[in-house]
Amino acid sequence: MTLYEKFFGKPKDINPAHYFDPQLVERVSKAALPWFEKYFRVEYEGLENLPTRPFLSVGVHSGGLMLWDSLLWGGKYHSMCRSPRLISLAHNLLASFNNIEGFRLFRRLGIHAANNRIAKTAFKEGFAVHVYPGGDRDVFRNFIDRHKVTFWGRKGYVRLAIEAGVPLVPIATVGGHETFVVLWDGRAIAKRLGLPELMQWHVFPLTWGLGAGLRFGVPAFYIPLPAQISFSVAEPIYLDGLGPDDAKNPQIVAEVDRVFREKMQHEVNRLTRFRIPVVGRIYKPKDE
Repeated sequence: MTLYEKFFGKPKDINPAHYFDPQLVERVSKAALPWFEKYFRVEYEGLENLPTRPFLSVGVHSGGLMLWDSLLWGGKYHSMCRSPRLISLAHNLLASFNNIEGFRLFRRLGIHAANNRIAKTAFKEGFAVHVYPGGDRDVFRNFIDRHKVTFWGRKGYVRLAIEAGVPLVPIATVGGHETFVVLWDGRAIAKRLGLPELMQWHVFPLTWGLGAGLRFGVPAFYIPLPAQISFSVAEPIYLDGLGPDDAKNPQIVAEVDRVFREKMQHEVNRLTRFRIPVVGRIYKPKDE
């Protein structure tokens, strides 16, 4: 048992379909989404690229613990009342609240621990799954790197998609990491403090946020700058020619990861053309 599991409990293998409450999800999304969309002047592109069968969508986390990209994307997807339904896999520290009576609202909203077994069960039940491989390191990556797609070498999402036989869908987004500023991610300090082993946490950032000021450590709250946020759903990558055994092949996994990240980076680069931080895109070429 890891130190994290000793303190926060081991994520449980559950069936997401037993907890998901589509009526609640739709009500919350439709009530809250318009306010956030107006504040962040949100734009969506490529929604027609979303498959109509179970898929694994992948994004790059941004915006600190307030996770504006996650809230907006989840809200948009659920507000469309489309099929398949979507669940999101979150950092185990957040999902651990599901183990506490009174905090199981997350499960009803389709938020679960980042666990491959939960994801595979969701696929079998006909759900789509959304993940952020970069986790906390993406959430608090340096401001200057806000448009880089790296995932920090994590390729588990590729193995999951190959084993489950579902397409990979890149969800590119820009703007979320302009709602506040990460001056330094503090990974070296986090390692010295033993946070990766204790809390599966890899950063101890120096940040500036409106209302929070300059702060060392993880800021729990800040007033987000009204940065314009854009999403683009790229065309899916279908893995129908691959089987479960291919998920054990490092070369195949690395190649799919490379192709996927290049595709997402291309979309991010396109969304950042003629963009001013916080202000957003001041010009959109006619050829887009």
